[in-house]
Amino acid sequence: MSFIQLTQPSGTFGAGGSVGIPLTVTVHPQVIFSILDHAIRHEQGQPKVIGTLLGIRSDDGTELEIKTAYGVPYVDSSEEGEFRMDMDYNQHMYTLHQKIQPSEVVIGWYSNFSEMNPLAFLAQGFYGERTRPFSPVYLSVDARPGQPFSVQAYVSSKIGAGSIRPVIAEDGSIQPTKTTVFEPVHTILKENSLVDAAGFAQVYEGAKSPSGAAQVISDPKRLQESIETVLEMVERVKRYVNDVIQGTAPARINVGKYLFAALATKPKVDPESVEQMITSHLQDVLMTVYLANAVKAQIDLSQKLVSTI
Repeated sequence: MSFIQLTQPSGTFGAGGSVGIPLTVTVHPQVIFSILDHAIRHEQGQPKVIGTLLGIRSDDGTELEIKTAYGVPYVDSSEEGEFRMDMDYNQHMYTLHQKIQPSEVVIGWYSNFSEMNPLAFLAQGFYGERTRPFSPVYLSVDARPGQPFSVQAYVSSKIGAGSIRPVIAEDGSIQPTKTTVFEPVHTILKENSLVDAAGFAQVYEGAKSPSGAAQVISDPKRLQESIETVLEMVERVKRYVNDVIQGTAPARINVGKYLFAALATKPKVDPESVEQMITSHLQDVLMTVYLANAVKAQIDLSQKLVSTI
């Protein structure tokens, strides 16, 4: 589904355009957390937040990887056809980030609203000046209470002849100049490691709690829950396979290929060997705990002897 906003031209336009329209946008988890944190800490009377997206793009510009995000203050006058960004703050933050990650460049912007209002088109024009000749990416992270959580990236293109470059005044105010259409692109939420996956699971547990807090559990308990989750997935796969064999569920070739590849990588280990490995590991852990307690007892005893002497 596309969103469209029609605006009247406000002046003379030069030739221009964008190249390298992205087809796939990969978003790192820390970007989502930064946006949600910015949305929670928004200024009074300004529930909509805007910020800059940094990352890397492929040589042809068709693949983007969003790695970093930071908020940018702004003054919303979109109903009057303009809004004012803090350009000095944005440039200062970008310069600081370049000292740490020089490979990351500005690739677009984000917000915490999903509807395409005048503010979205004004911000798209502002960031289009900083990503030329590539098209800027707009990342929408909608986490409003009572609404489904969604993360979706969009790109824009002009309708009709002429340029979509905005008019930027010296005070940082921006005015749209052309008709623009937003198109959604394939968005992937990347899990960098098992640590990120565990973090997401912990946050999800907190979201289900009435207090919003998640209890940090021990490693053995986490291992037990992980094994139980895997067993539940295996049972779900077994039910699907049985349904396909009995003809009560449609067969999917891509699912069959995925299951075949997964089974081909399964190590051939008998249950007795697995049990022996787990027992051996537990014995090592118990021995480590015993030695740690023994060292602690020796240190306490030494301190008491020194204080007595």
